[in-house]
Amino acid sequence: MRVDLGKVITDNAAGGSPKAINNGKIIVGNGEQNIGMVANNSETSGIKAIATNNGTIEFVGAAYKAIGLFAQDGAEIVNNATGKITGPTTGGLNETLGMVIQGKIAPKNVPSSGINNGEIDLTGTKVTGIYNQGTFTMENGTTGAAKVTTSGIDSISLYAKGNSTTTNINSGKVIGKDGALTMFADDKATVNLGTTSSAPELESHGVGSLLFYNYTKSSSGTYTADGIFKLNNPNVKATLTTGATAFYFKDTTPAAAGVVTNSTADKLNAMFAGSGTNKIKLKLSDKDSTLFVLDNTTPNVNPIKISEVGCEYSYSFRKFCGNR
Repeated sequence: MRVDLGKVITDNAAGGSPKAINNGKIIVGNGEQNIGMVANNSETSGIKAIATNNGTIEFVGAAYKAIGLFAQDGAEIVNNATGKITGPTTGGLNETLGMVIQGKIAPKNVPSSGINNGEIDLTGTKVTGIYNQGTFTMENGTTGAAKVTTSGIDSISLYAKGNSTTTNINSGKVIGKDGALTMFADDKATVNLGTTSSAPELESHGVGSLLFYNYTKSSSGTYTADGIFKLNNPNVKATLTTGATAFYFKDTTPAAAGVVTNSTADKLNAMFAGSGTNKIKLKLSDKDSTLFVLDNTTPNVNPIKISEVGCEYSYSFRKFCGNR
């Protein structure tokens, strides 16, 4: 299903944005690069093509590189509170994406937008729930909670790329399972978590699953931690279970801020820059989950002695976590 902004004369004298609305069920078959709904084009007046899913978009088979909702050139896609993007019940998807919001593309150079008030649940290999290079907002609808879940190796629930990208996760749940990454802020992107009156919940479950990732890979193969997760509410919660990991850092030493170069506290403060006094409420629900994975070119061989931590354990450990 596709909606474009064009020049066809209609009987709509008042004008306005053309819309495509799904109130039923769209099946995206086991082909390659198929798309459930497309919204294309916009005008400087604010009129834009809008594709809205009130029903179900279901992927079947591997649905290789298929997309549920796709927007470009200033258009908008909406997965409403009753909307669901799912698949499959058996087998697994392959590089399938739930919602894709394109950024500036020549010659029009107008970023698109997307809204999720409903549910996205994808299982497979390298699947992505939200792929945002424009403007994306997620928040609970009036009839239910917004939720994005991906399951599987190299999958990503929320991906945001670019410093001109706007990503607002105001409320709802973002979940990564069984080897998936819950949130990825790439290429200087900022992911806003919560508002002054609402906060999302984040979850990571299973061995190989990671809650936050913010490294950008250059053309030369080097990595720079330049993505930001900004906490706009003091009640943003995150839960880890069954072997999941919260943070992954390269070439980092466990230490308080400013003690050594690239300490864990320095990395966390940079990752959550702009959060003020807000802190994330992080819960590791079992002994198999991990707070940090430190991937060092030169391993840190200096032990942190329990005898030196003593009764000040809580304070000392917080020093390694910076302001978060």
